[in-house]
Amino acid sequence: EEGKLAGDFSACANGKYVVFEMLSLGSGSDVSLWRMDPTGGNLKQLSSGNRDILPQCSFDGRWVYYIDQKNDSTLARIPIDGGSPQALSKLSISDSQFDVSPDGKWAVFATLEHAEGHKDVLILVNTDSGETKKINFEKLRFGLIRFSHDGKSVIYPTRESGVDNLWMQPL
Repeated sequence: EEGKLAGDFSACANGKYVVFEMLSLGSGSDVSLWRMDPTGGNLKQLSSGNRDILPQCSFDGRWVYYIDQKNDSTLARIPIDGGSPQALSKLSISDSQFDVSPDGKWAVFATLEHAEGHKDVLILVNTDSGETKKINFEKLRFGLIRFSHDGKSVIYPTRESGVDNLWMQPL
């Protein structure tokens, strides 16, 4: 679209859509979420927030999860066909990275726990109820957090003595 810039594309697992952010040029921070079919046609605006970023489809293709920067970088979702957004947590995502479990029942991200000496903690959010669980990282995390394929663990990079490794932490 003229006067807009698209980025952060994410293909939905069912192959039906690609979701992405669209920045309106000259507007400062007006970033909303859009979807299109794999050929680039049938554009549809999903969100009307002005700072919605990093969209990710749920594995069943029903939802688009994203970070709502306007509301302190919190996790939200919106139906793949558009509609009302749903806030999933009031906790801020510390590094603009999250993941959704393969069954779509949980989302995971890191937040900075101020009460415990500014410590990075793992947050597990039930995508239906919004219930959150705080879990300490077993190792110092150094990058992305991803669910394992069975959804029973998270995997993240660690760095010890100048060596990078992946750590799998059961949930």
